[in-house]
Amino acid sequence: MAGWVVTAALLGVAAIRAPFRIRAAAIAQRRTRELEREVLELRTLPLRQEDEDELLAREAHLSDTRRPVMLGASAQSMAATRAWPGSPARREGDVG
Repeated sequence: MAGWVVTAALLGVAAIRAPFRIRAAAIAQRRTRELEREVLELRTLPLRQEDEDELLAREAHLSDTRRPVMLGASAQSMAATRAWPGSPARREGDVG
């Protein structure tokens, strides 16, 4: 008789918990789908960003969309004065 009572109690507990487990599984699946969509969007972001940059450049009538950020003599002088640690400093007129 005790076996039947334990079996009925276990079935009752399982019946009570079933809707909560189903709901939790549905929430987890929905969250997984949202994260997959977000990852897909972020994965294609560089491609979309490049297209948007090209469209903006065409609208602004710019021919070269990939210009260096630093232009002019300041960038050249910075590159010419850069030296390895421990080596003598190079000047603009030095050869070698």
